[in-house]
Amino acid sequence: MRDVAALDPTPSGVELRSPVDVHVVLYRRGRILLLRRAPDASYAAGLLCLPSGKVEHGEDVVTAARRELREETGVRVDPEGLRCVLVMQQVSPTGPARIGWFFVAEAGAGVGVGVEPETEHEAHTVGVAAYNAEPHKHTELLWIDPAAPPDDLVAYTRAGLDSIRAGRAHAVHIQRPDDPVRYEPALPSRLLAMPTVGATTHRTSHQASGRGTR
Repeated sequence: MRDVAALDPTPSGVELRSPVDVHVVLYRRGRILLLRRAPDASYAAGLLCLPSGKVEHGEDVVTAARRELREETGVRVDPEGLRCVLVMQQVSPTGPARIGWFFVAEAGAGVGVGVEPETEHEAHTVGVAAYNAEPHKHTELLWIDPAAPPDDLVAYTRAGLDSIRAGRAHAVHIQRPDDPVRYEPALPSRLLAMPTVGATTHRTSHQASGRGTR
């Protein structure tokens, strides 16, 4: 944990106030939905990420996750259709430390269609139809195999997916100031998977998957 402390940009004695993010892993037939960020995005331009966003004032994390999924993909999910699978502290190369809550939703588990797809950037499924509801923020939707995710992911997203795949409910992902925002397989792992109650071994998710996480 020495490296984590060394990377903390908060001066000693100053209270750390972290933004809270929500991420939704929407499953359909074993695949998950990713969004490609617009090329002019201020953060992670052109990279793939989960439906996600910040928790707004007055919201709880479940309400925020449902709102972000609906706003970005048109998919509506009942509160009972969401299952929290990961809470992760994230420090990106730039910006403050933040806390990410990751939820899983599956087609047919309290998930419905908000708006019928109408554009070329569509993803048709049985039980769920997602579409690019914010074309000014995203250029396409992709259904990908979570066991073989593409490399052009936001590193924060990749760390979350690797932790979930490894069955870890808590993790810490601390990037260095000179690290790229994009996931880079050749770089050393920045992911620390925290042991859960009753765990007897400490394995990081990149050990479980055989690849590092940036």
